Amino acid sequence: MDLHKEMLKVMEQKKFLTIYENGNLEEGYTGLVLQTSDNEILMKNIDFYGNEDGYCVRRIENIVCYNTGGMDIYRKRQLWEEKKHSHVMENFFVEEENLMTGMLAYAIKNREPVFAFCEECVYAGWVCGYSDEIVILNELTPYGEDEGELWLKREYIDALETGSPDLQIRKKFWEKEVPKCDGRPEKSFYRKLKKYKGSLQLFEIYADSDWENCYVGTIEYVTKKELAIKHIDSEGHYDGYVVLTLEAVMCICQKSRYLSKIQKNNKCDTTQIKLEMDGENLSDEVLRFAQRKSLPVFLEIGTQGYYGDIEQWTEEWIQLRAVDLLGNGKGTFWILREWIDRIWVDNQILREVWQMACDKHDLVRI
Repeated sequence: MDLHKEMLKVMEQKKFLTIYENGNLEEGYTGLVLQTSDNEILMKNIDFYGNEDGYCVRRIENIVCYNTGGMDIYRKRQLWEEKKHSHVMENFFVEEENLMTGMLAYAIKNREPVFAFCEECVYAGWVCGYSDEIVILNELTPYGEDEGELWLKREYIDALETGSPDLQIRKKFWEKEVPKCDGRPEKSFYRKLKKYKGSLQLFEIYADSDWENCYVGTIEYVTKKELAIKHIDSEGHYDGYVVLTLEAVMCICQKSRYLSKIQKNNKCDTTQIKLEMDGENLSDEVLRFAQRKSLPVFLEIGTQGYYGDIEQWTEEWIQLRAVDLLGNGKGTFWILREWIDRIWVDNQILREVWQMACDKHDLVRI
């Protein structure tokens, strides 16, 4: 079934419909299709009571099924028509072939806040800029408070909404001047982050489809492919260094109340090591650094982790003398590098694990 053609038919017939997406197969989203493209639809949302609930751009690829009949849809349409909303069907029109780009431009032009839906997370804020790769929001709490700046990778935005009553309330409570858009921002996370290389600016970074846990720290090194972070724990203590791919990064907070709290608690740890890198391949550089300083490493593959001492490595694999969380030896592992998501050195858990291993096996202490 060609969903684009089906949505086009529904739009031309001006039918009410309910679409169901993966993750919301019970309630769905009811409304009118106002525009459609090969990859997206623009809907006018209608709530349970027949009230208009803003406009939303959704990705066609996320639609599991849709329904154009049934008593629930009929009841909502009747309530909607009784409220004399029919005449505003054409009031919102996106002048872009890419509907999400059109809504971003609309939000900036009309100074309207938006909701950005990213899997189970929802971000509300003013659009401060966008490119083909990223969207920059000034976050807005339910009480109209400034939550700081947020950078979202566009491929992770499932839907974009504006004009809903919830957003209008947040807009009403906002007491500052609406943030201005300085045109299109830097095209990528790399161009944004390279300005902060070696600075004391803290960032909150979400990666690998994990929207609950984040990395907090400063940008030590950044290339077009990788990022090296000096990690800071929730108490403000130095917690080693981590290297990860920029491709895995979904969202970056430059300012937030959480970051402000950590910044206040940030403690200068005189025992921290200085990460030294010279090349463009940060993964190679951190492995060389660990060997040069005789440091153990922690290699993360999904939810699995490997602690140990690097015996040797190539472009394809790492030979690791591994230990478990209690410091017990686990033998030698040959790990294919293409599967490694993150490489850690000198973080707290790694130091504790390796210290136990040293005590048990008389290894070289760190």
